[in-house]
Amino acid sequence: MSEENKLILHGTWSSPYYKTVELALKLKGIPFEYVEEDLKNKSQKILTYNPVYKKIPVLVHTGKPISESLVIVEYVDETWKNGPPLLPQNPYSRAQVRFWVSFIRDQLYKTMFAVIQTQGEEQEKAVEELLEKLGVLEDGLKEFFPNIGNLSFGNGKPISESLVIPVLVHTGKPISESLVIVEYVDETWKNGPPLLPQNPYSRAQVRFWVSFIRDQLYKTMFAVIQTQGEEQEKAVEELLEKLGVLEDGLKEFFPNIGNLSFGNGDMGLLDIAMGVVFGPYRVQEQVAGVKIIDPDKTPLIFSWLNAISKHPVVVDSTPPLDKMVAMLKIFRQNALSSSAT
Repeated sequence: MSEENKLILHGTWSSPYYKTVELALKLKGIPFEYVEEDLKNKSQKILTYNPVYKKIPVLVHTGKPISESLVIVEYVDETWKNGPPLLPQNPYSRAQVRFWVSFIRDQLYKTMFAVIQTQGEEQEKAVEELLEKLGVLEDGLKEFFPNIGNLSFGNGKPISESLVIPVLVHTGKPISESLVIVEYVDETWKNGPPLLPQNPYSRAQVRFWVSFIRDQLYKTMFAVIQTQGEEQEKAVEELLEKLGVLEDGLKEFFPNIGNLSFGNGDMGLLDIAMGVVFGPYRVQEQVAGVKIIDPDKTPLIFSWLNAISKHPVVVDSTPPLDKMVAMLKIFRQNALSSSAT
């Protein structure tokens, strides 16, 4: 393999997240160089390649790093068309795979480790929780992957990997989880602007930062609204720190995002994810009584949010200001009352 096409995977042999990527590469028949990382003494490369989470795995392809195991797997599947596909071709089937992979990662991993790390009554509770979640997975497999005993595509080919809203029902088939739904929409309806870029590396970056917004910023933003005093000060500090991380990421990967993520006035998945959380930031600031979006500290985020707010689709779908303020005030009051009891 030539130097410019060199593929390097940084990981730790015991990590299930590393193992996810290792299996994906091997199933596709893609040669790669493996670098074992010591998580107690992280290498400078890991800190450079993944400055946001400073975690493994990291795949480096043609000198470009991709982080987060599921983001990497989709990047691999979209970049190398040789070998068996890691996700099915049908958009609905792809949506179901994405949903259940997220369920396994977000629900089963931690609960399984809780069983291993505890004992006595605490372990009994962890086992009970794990068995309940495995039952949910079992029911899902029966409905969506009845032949999975012969691997998930039900044809012997190598594997890819409680109900919440929103749920999209298309031709009688339900699709759950917002980001899963958005990718399903993008893959099913080709009219209109694409919601993700066509280039696999750019798609990987969008998926990474959308997950960052969802997993890191969403909860922290609501913590600011739900608290007061010293607790709120800590939440604001944490939020501003994470917004700084996002600002740095935007500068590196989406420098023209002030004109929306495609740089041409079209909205995509990244714009949607940010707009949903911080589109009404002025309302959030008014109700919480704190400054969140500072044009001096995060100028790219500031200009980006302004561009999102002016998009005709967003303007048309934004509720009246007084309605948003009233709703958020009730939400804050209920949270503060609950914490006081």
